[in-house]
Amino acid sequence: MGRSLTLAVLLLVLTTSFSSAQSSRLTEELRSTTGLPPDVVGLFREPAAFQQTPTGDTYVFDRRANSVYRIEASGNARRIVQIGPEDGRLLGASSFHLGPDGRFVVADAPEGLERVQIFAGDGTRLGGFRLPGRSDPDRRCFAPVHRASNPDESTRTRRLNYSVQS
Repeated sequence: MGRSLTLAVLLLVLTTSFSSAQSSRLTEELRSTTGLPPDVVGLFREPAAFQQTPTGDTYVFDRRANSVYRIEASGNARRIVQIGPEDGRLLGASSFHLGPDGRFVVADAPEGLERVQIFAGDGTRLGGFRLPGRSDPDRRCFAPVHRASNPDESTRTRRLNYSVQS
């Protein structure tokens, strides 16, 4: 009995000293200085660029969704450029740049025809141009691939990534 009492006292002393050593350590808590709420981040499929204006608005280029989002300094988010082959929309988007005045430029390639579009900060298309001589079908974002070795599977789709070089 004396031996088990000594063992119990020893365990009590050890746990007390261990817990006091643990409580003397400082716990560091990391806090985000800036960030987006989860409901906003959940809008994006493959965000490729986050760029901020001097006024605090953040523009997000979502390559996979072929979209551009504007997040106001207040936290309100909305899609300002949507998917589509028409002028003012994006298809096969590959590059994005935000200017200091809030206008932005996006390079895309609907039907394999590369183009550059310029937008106002609210998503209104201001202009753009196509890149002549750059309509090679193999440069399309979703190009059919012929496989002569297997006639049953003559066409497949593959994704090609490329960027516009200046």
